[in-house]
Amino acid sequence: MQTSENWGDLAAALAAFNAAVTNPIADQIAKVHSKRTNTDFTYPYADLGGITNVVRPALAAHDLSVVQDVVFEEARGWVGAETTIVWGKPGEASQWARFAPVWVPIPDDGSAQDIGKAISYSRRYGYLTALGLATREDSDGPAALSRRQQKPAQTATPKQAAPAAIGQQRAAALIGLANRKGKTAEDLTAFAVALGLDKTKRLHEASPALADRIGRRLEALPDRFDANGVELPAPVDDHDDAPKDEP
Repeated sequence: MQTSENWGDLAAALAAFNAAVTNPIADQIAKVHSKRTNTDFTYPYADLGGITNVVRPALAAHDLSVVQDVVFEEARGWVGAETTIVWGKPGEASQWARFAPVWVPIPDDGSAQDIGKAISYSRRYGYLTALGLATREDSDGPAALSRRQQKPAQTATPKQAAPAAIGQQRAAALIGLANRKGKTAEDLTAFAVALGLDKTKRLHEASPALADRIGRRLEALPDRFDANGVELPAPVDDHDDAPKDEP
């Protein structure tokens, strides 16, 4: 996190804001098809409009506002939203706190719609994280009703054993690899969710197959730090003057 030189008033305003605001309700239903299991499922979520409708009045009451910039890492195929919280009153110097983007990988053959979904995902989670909020489900809302209706009838079919998880040791190795590539543990978790990790699970609960996919994608990124945590020099591009393809 980066901040202005003085941000005491901002911190006090955020504390008062969090005491007054309530968590937004996850009242939307997302329908997803899992390629890994070839099944359809739904989950509740709060869209960005629903979040801001709840939050903006409380922000304004405490002289706060939120600004988000979309940023890309084209070499890695990642997109994210950089979130900045600003405090200000007439006649006083503004104060700000800027949060790192929640990076989301874009599919190699991603369409404009895929990119838009990735940006929306990053903006929602970046917004909630910066303000210290989380969504909550409305037990009587349409999302909860839909999930109750989808529950299959009880059958006598035997339960299948859950796939083995990678455990803490391999999860730590993935975090170390991500750090070597210049990514935080939070970046890695968002990356794992985008590749198929259940949002209710931690990284150490990922399957070996998913861990292999995460590892391959990370290995393809250039190293930013060595094994001792020393930053490496930026790679030199020998083809700066090469003609670029026409769009």
